Amino acid sequence: LSPSHPFSSRIRSVSGIEWGLRRNLFDTFEKVRALATPKPRWLLSIQFRMWDTQNIIAIIRGKAAELLPEEILTAVFPAGELGDVELEELAAEDNVKAVIDVLTAWSFPFAFELQKVVRKHSGELNCAFMESEFMRVFFAWAMENLAVEDEDHCLLRNHMQNQIDLVNVKNVLWVVSQDQAGLRPEPVVPIPGGRITTRMLSAIEKNSLEMSFEILAETYFRRAIDRGILAFGESRRLAAMERFLEIEIVEIGCKMFRADPLGIGVTMGYIWRKYNEFMNLRIL
Repeated sequence: LSPSHPFSSRIRSVSGIEWGLRRNLFDTFEKVRALATPKPRWLLSIQFRMWDTQNIIAIIRGKAAELLPEEILTAVFPAGELGDVELEELAAEDNVKAVIDVLTAWSFPFAFELQKVVRKHSGELNCAFMESEFMRVFFAWAMENLAVEDEDHCLLRNHMQNQIDLVNVKNVLWVVSQDQAGLRPEPVVPIPGGRITTRMLSAIEKNSLEMSFEILAETYFRRAIDRGILAFGESRRLAAMERFLEIEIVEIGCKMFRADPLGIGVTMGYIWRKYNEFMNLRIL
């Protein structure tokens, strides 16, 4: 772009580079969605609703912190069925209830279930608990819409189980970290449907972080624990380990590329590889 172009200074800045990356990711996902036939488009929609739910949680978290709409939007992920216009409208709403009311008016899937969660906790806004309940609602909806007898559905269902595990493990580790800090967090009820058993999650919750990592190393998160233990040891921050747990789930998603070349695996694998590329470039 020429120096006189209105977006020239923005694009040359760090925030401009991130804006460009976000725009590219969203546009790419839109192209994939547009090219897909009805069945793969529906399966993509289920995965995209996962990111929609995370964006709704980010907006609610921003509302609770009384952030400005533009500050809230920096925390949303540029993917999902909800586009920039919709996310901007949600971020501009006055409160959490208004955000969910708008989603209901848009006929957003499982919006009524989200509304029930908000009404139940309208007296006291407990963001951590509400976030967990929102994810519970999403995964229940996703699993209900994934058939067990269809190969493509099963492929996505299996990866949904991995994503349930990630949410459950992060929630339990958060409880452990809060307990070690001398706080008394409320125990989080695990979301059903994951691969890691409730018994193992309960065992993790009763131990120190270091011992919790050893227990997790007995699962498919072993490689993530091996990769992240040094970073955690140096920083003593749970976020350092969480990043490696997230990477493990992303890499599993990328491997969906190896499934049936005529099935949904190729498309899903591409989506997760593009996601991984975006996250890596954003960190850089």
